[in-house]
Amino acid sequence: MKNKFILAISSLFCLATFAVAQDAPQVVPAAEPAPVAAPAPVEAPAEQSVAAPAPAAEQTDPAPVVAPAPNEPTNASAANQTAQNGESVPVIFYYANSTEPQQQNQPQPVVAPQPQPVTVAPYQPAPVPAPAPKLHPKQTIHYGVQASIGTSEFEGEDNDDLDEGLTWNAGAFVTMPISDYIFSFELGSQFIYRKESNSFTQSNRTTYEREARKDKIVAYSLGFPLQMNINATRSGVVNFFIGAEIEVPLYNNLQISINGNKRVDQDLHEDHCAPMSWDFIMGMGINATSHFGIYTRVNLGISDIYDDLYIRDDGKDEYWSFRAVDLSIGLRLFL
Repeated sequence: MKNKFILAISSLFCLATFAVAQDAPQVVPAAEPAPVAAPAPVEAPAEQSVAAPAPAAEQTDPAPVVAPAPNEPTNASAANQTAQNGESVPVIFYYANSTEPQQQNQPQPVVAPQPQPVTVAPYQPAPVPAPAPKLHPKQTIHYGVQASIGTSEFEGEDNDDLDEGLTWNAGAFVTMPISDYIFSFELGSQFIYRKESNSFTQSNRTTYEREARKDKIVAYSLGFPLQMNINATRSGVVNFFIGAEIEVPLYNNLQISINGNKRVDQDLHEDHCAPMSWDFIMGMGINATSHFGIYTRVNLGISDIYDDLYIRDDGKDEYWSFRAVDLSIGLRLFL
């Protein structure tokens, strides 16, 4: 009975020491306890053996105390339960003189992820969408002004032509569409200036000497072109036109000089000018922007400008019937 009491006290001491070691964050080694007298051995049945505890004085390093598993019963409780059942079961006790500080949980090494091989896909250019078809605006009514300059010539039948000429004109126009993109009709009015001359030599009928002669006509008129415009493309950048022009004379003056001396200075407007004349016109234009363009035009006279024009010089009568031929280039400004 005395030996069992001593063993129970020793077991409680070990369990208390183990609990203190588990609760403390850092365990300081305790001082070695005083040596305890070894108890007398207890007789056990032959088939069972009881392990004798090792003397505490011979241990230099304290042995760790192994705690029983939470689900397993301790040796003391197992022995008590066996004693209650009336069976003799050997009880094994483990003694420890001191406890060691429990090792704290060491941080687990962090393994860096291994770089994965990167597969670079071949370069694929982005598909370029097809350009959308450009929608051109439909034709509308346009107003504008225009001016041109060029060369002019009076062609006659029974006399020399007046082929040293200059012409310029300026006016306004309005364009009215006939179709959405291609055809349009244009009506305009313009002021026309012409200066025609011709220089040559002739023989004097009396002295048979050569003399220099110069004929010159200065004319002003109003022109009213009527033309059909045809666009080469739906955008209307390049266009052609064809039509007719009516001219109404305003002023015509004829001058004839012999060797620098003026022999004739006659106003042709009242007696010899036709009330109107007709020209056939054609040409082409380029609209650089929506407000600016250039054009070139040819005027071909259809009817005579003058009626019953007779010129008497030194007893020689000349009948003049002229038709104008103009070639000009100009600018157009769309308002």
